[in-house]
Amino acid sequence: MIRQLLLYTFIIIFATSSKMTTESSYEVSIVQPGTFKIKGSSNVNNFSLEYKKPVIGKKLVSFGDDINNRISLKGDTQISLDINGFSSSQSFILRDFKKMIKSDNYPTIDINLARFIKSDNPNKIYAMAIISIANTKRLEIMPVVINKTNEDTYNFKSSYKISLKNYNLDPPQKMMGMIAVNDDVSIDLTLTVRFKKI
Repeated sequence: MIRQLLLYTFIIIFATSSKMTTESSYEVSIVQPGTFKIKGSSNVNNFSLEYKKPVIGKKLVSFGDDINNRISLKGDTQISLDINGFSSSQSFILRDFKKMIKSDNYPTIDINLARFIKSDNPNKIYAMAIISIANTKRLEIMPVVINKTNEDTYNFKSSYKISLKNYNLDPPQKMMGMIAVNDDVSIDLTLTVRFKKI
């Protein structure tokens, strides 16, 4: 699931770094396992959750023209992350996370990639996505760093903070509020992929 999202994102990144200006399609293969982590903190400690559910290793994607340093993604770009695919070394963290986002009513986090923006740095791009958590949608712009490992293989990394309150989520509290989770959490993504033009 999360690798599907990353595959969509990094096809566009590869295209912009190659200065392509016409619609093209690529087959993308996962070379190494990707990671998706949510990291946060409270007033007493830090915590993390990692997405563990297996995903498909290849994807075919088309992207639009480069217009004013912006590239629109064409086709079905919605990705759904199953909340049950997350794990944590601390069971109570996972339990509180599921309760906070009301996983019984909203069992997925939905991500719809909309557009990609090039930056002045050829090794960096911004991914625009509409993210839906617990029935609240917001447009987020995520920075992505690119490192080419060989002729057709690239490593991508993104670290981005979101506000829980922006999604109408109440950060968990314990002991009558004496222990409280901070509002900002970090989303960390990494992936190594190989591109083949169709």
